[in-house]
Amino acid sequence: MISTVESGGAKVVVSHAGGFTPFTVRVDQAPFDDVRVRQAFRLIANRPQMDAVVFEGHGTLGNDIFSPYDPEYDRSIPQRHQDINKAKSLLAAAGREGLTVELVTSDIAQGTIAVAQVFAQQASAANVTVNLRQVTVTEFYGSNYLKWSFAQDYWYYSSYLPQVGQATLPGSPFNETHFDNARYNTLYREAVATLDQAKQADIVHEMQQIDWTEGGYIIPYFPPVIDGHGAKVQGVVPSETGLSLNSYGFRSMWLD
Repeated sequence: MISTVESGGAKVVVSHAGGFTPFTVRVDQAPFDDVRVRQAFRLIANRPQMDAVVFEGHGTLGNDIFSPYDPEYDRSIPQRHQDINKAKSLLAAAGREGLTVELVTSDIAQGTIAVAQVFAQQASAANVTVNLRQVTVTEFYGSNYLKWSFAQDYWYYSSYLPQVGQATLPGSPFNETHFDNARYNTLYREAVATLDQAKQADIVHEMQQIDWTEGGYIIPYFPPVIDGHGAKVQGVVPSETGLSLNSYGFRSMWLD
């Protein structure tokens, strides 16, 4: 893809952006109301393989926690890797061996359908059948949006606490996973109420540990933003937001 653009004389800027295209599971509905099933599905994902197939390896490995550029992002949390045997064991303990689920996918962002197909293939190794249901973007974001049991979504980059406010609290406007963890909710209130940065970081780290252990997102990677532009265009710089051309920063660009 990139080589094709460059071979035509154009230039390419690859941004290691912080936007994300998660798999989303409703934690209030079976089978995902069992944390062991959620953990198993996260262990099914071969993240490097997903990135390689969908983005030729240009994405950034994800660890099921959003906002990777936030200064309070806890990088001490172990990176999750594919572990099919452990996934099988967790499913067996949950009484969900040979599980069959439907994954709703749509062309809502670059790579979403392709990574859904890859996940379905990977899941078969754990004796999980993932049936893909591809819908139009209009239907995906229609009356059933925020109601899908197992689906995907697309978010531009936000810092951690603003993203929590949008997505992972019971009162969040886009709580697609229906996450409602009493300890997590209390921690959020404490985090936004304190002016002590060190204390806030400790609180956020505990929240991120809950995200990693109990949350409803599978974030296998952070997709790159790949921008092609003419050889005479100057001033194109990488973006962290997930928006192309550094959030369409045309004011900083010029023709040489």
